[in-house]
Amino acid sequence: MGSELEVQSTLGQGSMFGFYLVLPLTDQVATTSEDDREEVAVSLDQLRLLYVEDMEPNRFVMKAMVKPWSVQLDLAESGQQALELVAEKEYDLVLMDIQMPEMDGVETLRQIRARRGSAWKTPVVAFTAHAQDKEAQKYKAEGFADVLTKPTGPDALKSFLHQFVVNK
Repeated sequence: MGSELEVQSTLGQGSMFGFYLVLPLTDQVATTSEDDREEVAVSLDQLRLLYVEDMEPNRFVMKAMVKPWSVQLDLAESGQQALELVAEKEYDLVLMDIQMPEMDGVETLRQIRARRGSAWKTPVVAFTAHAQDKEAQKYKAEGFADVLTKPTGPDALKSFLHQFVVNK
């Protein structure tokens, strides 16, 4: 591509990397599709999200990912803590880890529904690394609104969360 990559390294002091890239000029103007414009117009700052996750690093990552979007985020370390938070507050969405000690995500969802009753319509999404087609179908049959696969990056998460703001 007619480019150069430069590396300068000094033992014990560090390294610098740089590049030079020649790109052709174009007369075309970048445009956004109608779908892109709709997503940009929708703000996540009114989304009330409960993230149920027993692993501290995962909670930390979620907190960092949603911070720029001003999502109203609550964190629960366990199924029991999720039950308490759902009893106290209303959420637009619950992201639920499946594999947790003491009470897994499936049992937590069952207990939330038993306590809150059929009038409780908050979508609960299974957020798990175990989301092959067979597992995803199983989680949906258990009452999860959807399944999101771990790990997920900020762009995929933002796109996923937009549907819960638009469809409120």
